[in-house]
Amino acid sequence: MGVTHVLLYYHFQNKENLFTEVLQRKIEQFIQSVLPPEGTENLHFMENLDTLITQNFNIMAQNAMLARLLVNETEQMPDLLCDIAHKQYSGYLARLQHTLDKETEAGSIVPTNAERLILTICSLNIMAVLVMPAIENLLPEQEQNRQKVQQRRLEENIRYIHSLLTTGIK
Repeated sequence: MGVTHVLLYYHFQNKENLFTEVLQRKIEQFIQSVLPPEGTENLHFMENLDTLITQNFNIMAQNAMLARLLVNETEQMPDLLCDIAHKQYSGYLARLQHTLDKETEAGSIVPTNAERLILTICSLNIMAVLVMPAIENLLPEQEQNRQKVQQRRLEENIRYIHSLLTTGIK
């Protein structure tokens, strides 16, 4: 691609600005993973939710090092992360809350806060990715296939979110 150090410094001025730009783009990618994918508007609510959980899990699993970086940088730069997140998904949260309220009125789920739901999904998914290297060595040999373990964890996360929606997120 032919980018020189001089050109990078001209554009970003310093390493911190470059790092912030890269981090911002990756945060946006993670945030996009909790937004509904195109073409899912007509799916049943739970199918749409399952797609969203799966999409988020897969993005995190494919970017495990970035997931670790985001966790670390959340402590270092919480204001930046909050600003980026709110710009990206505040409108979506309002739409999701409206959908959750409609599902509650229909008796499909208990009253649920959209932001807490998204935080729960992301927390479950990111923890599955972050602890995978630590638990792989503890698993019996027949269960050491990372993809199988991740798929099982994804299915467990989906079941857990379904159960929270029927019993409530406090």
